[in-house]
Amino acid sequence: MKHRRGVTPILAVIILIGIAIVGGVFLSTTQNQILSATLSEIEYKVTDLRMEKDSKGTCYFFVKLHNSGTEQILSTKINATSDGGFDWYPKNPILTTRVSPSQTLSVFEPFSGNPCGNFTTSKTYSVGFEASSQSSSSKIIYPMKITDVIKR
Repeated sequence: MKHRRGVTPILAVIILIGIAIVGGVFLSTTQNQILSATLSEIEYKVTDLRMEKDSKGTCYFFVKLHNSGTEQILSTKINATSDGGFDWYPKNPILTTRVSPSQTLSVFEPFSGNPCGNFTTSKTYSVGFEASSQSSSSKIIYPMKITDVIKR
C-alpha cells in the first residue's frame, strides 16, 4: 500500500474556516463603508429668508439655515440673481463657519449701492445655497421676495 501525502481532512477544514473568516471580515467592512457613505448626507433647511430694502437704497439680507443632515457642513455659498442677470454674493465671513448637524447658521448682511439697486421691491428672486462637507455637496434654490423695511 502506497502512502499518499496530502492535506489531512483536519488541516483542510482549518484552512477553509480561515478563508471564510477573512472573507466575512472583508464583506462586513465593505458593507459598513458603503452603508455609512450612503446614509451620511448634508442638507440645509431654510427657516427664514428675506431681503428688505429701505427708501435710501440700502438692502438688508437675512437668512437662517438649519443643518438637517447627518454631516458637518464646512462651507456655505449663497448667491441671488438680481435684475439684469447680475449675481450677488454675501461677503459675510460667517459663511466659512462649520455647522454641525442640528445647528443653525444665521446670516445678516446690509449692503447698498449698485448691488442693492439691482433688486426691485415686491419682486421675487431666486437664491441659491450650496453646502459642502468633507465628502459631498448639496445645492438648493429658494424664492425670496423683496419687501420694504419692516419697522421693529
